[in-house]
Amino acid sequence: MLQIQFATSKVLASAEDLPAALPSVIASICLNLGWEMGAFWQHASNRPVLVCTHISAADKALGTFIAESRKNELLPGEGLPGRVFATSEPEWITNIHEDKDAARSVAAARAGLQSAFAFPVLVDNDAIAVLEFFSYTFRAPDQELLETMVGLGRQVGQFVKRKEAEEALHNSLELHRSLTDSASDAIITMDDSSSILLANIATEKLFGYPASELKGQSLTMLMPEYMRHLHEQAIATYLKTGKKRIQWQRAELAGRHRDGHEILLEVSFGEFALRGKRLFTGFIRDITERRTIEESLKSNERLAVIGRLAASIAHEINNPLDSIRNIFYLLSQSANPEQTVHIKSGEQELRNITEIIRRTLDFAKAAPSGEMVAPGSLLDESVVLLSHRIRQMNVTVEKLYRAQNPFPGAAGELRQVFVNLIANALDALAPHGKIWLRTHNGAGPHGTESLVVVIADSGRGIPAEIRRHLFQPLFTTKGDEGTGLGLWITREILQKHGARIQVRSRTTGRWQGTCFRIVIPLPPQTAA
Repeated sequence: MLQIQFATSKVLASAEDLPAALPSVIASICLNLGWEMGAFWQHASNRPVLVCTHISAADKALGTFIAESRKNELLPGEGLPGRVFATSEPEWITNIHEDKDAARSVAAARAGLQSAFAFPVLVDNDAIAVLEFFSYTFRAPDQELLETMVGLGRQVGQFVKRKEAEEALHNSLELHRSLTDSASDAIITMDDSSSILLANIATEKLFGYPASELKGQSLTMLMPEYMRHLHEQAIATYLKTGKKRIQWQRAELAGRHRDGHEILLEVSFGEFALRGKRLFTGFIRDITERRTIEESLKSNERLAVIGRLAASIAHEINNPLDSIRNIFYLLSQSANPEQTVHIKSGEQELRNITEIIRRTLDFAKAAPSGEMVAPGSLLDESVVLLSHRIRQMNVTVEKLYRAQNPFPGAAGELRQVFVNLIANALDALAPHGKIWLRTHNGAGPHGTESLVVVIADSGRGIPAEIRRHLFQPLFTTKGDEGTGLGLWITREILQKHGARIQVRSRTTGRWQGTCFRIVIPLPPQTAA
């Protein structure tokens, strides 16, 4: 008996599915028990009947009975297989001639078969199939053998159940893959041991590993070495206590590319159960570019403040320098030759200081350069700089550029203006919001023409009490995340270009959102 159980376990352990295992299982039972034929009965795929799908028999003389068995379709309760299937209990027939199922008994007797037994394949105590065996000799009922076979039937049933669960998991993961491969963010599914089960195409692009290479590997391979132990501790703590060491929504973590360089990531985690297994999904975005842009904008804001401060200091220094210059002039009128040398030296140092102040003022003013600026191109470049946030939020950007004529200006500064305004629009938007970018020609003062740039959004709007302070330095509604300098610098840059900025906003009603309108005067040669 133990030999049968061992042989069956060995076959099931290496088989991909039940059809692959059955020939060996049936043959092993026949060989070890000395029975001449074994058959496997299961539900037909499209009818409520049992059909014989697998038969093992060493004696070719049984060919006719085997062929008839394959043709048979038995209702539950009909024949030996049908009765065992209906009751989920094993059955032993000592003399086939006395069996209630006359048709099969006659065919079996004609083949020289005398005894038979059958036992159910059980899943949760319900029969899903039947294994049936025949002998050329009369065999008395063996209760111990039947009990062993029932245990073996449960073993086969557990194998079937496990394979069905694996197939369901595989199908679910394949469905999951088809959905996630269309996502722009990296998506990774792992089990409770951090083993990667699924990675989408965006993951391949982000980390540089093929998805096939990631499957089965630990998630820690995508982390810098200093984070791996921390992750293992964190997941162990969560599985044991349910306590999270980091926020699972929008946590900022470092990742590791295949080539070794670090990536700044924004990660959100989710947990779900599938067939009793705890699985986790990570939604991962590369925010390296976004953080670089944010730092660049903050740096530009700080430089603008420094420039403003430098201009103020230079202006204040200029006044006493004028007085010192007059004093040197008066001293030179009555000075002897030796004193004149010292006075001229002082006047030269005064001129040096004046030149330093002039350069400081030139830096602070940062007057528009003579380069020609295309408004549509600058707006497009600004959208590209913020494209990750735009994709992340599923924001629609609608463009209509009616004025495309280049005009003289400082491209870098104007790009900063547009990035500031579009970034503010994104801050005000909910996912799936909308931003409009427009350019057109307008009328300027004294019959001149101007370029009008419109940046509008469908966000929550700006309350009137806040609009009054929008362009004041150090005023912010973003808490620690804002410097309060963005719109102030925006206006300063536009004023250098002789431009003005207007804002309209609504927080209630059918249309909500904010519209910034920039009016830039055009020299006669560019107005058209």
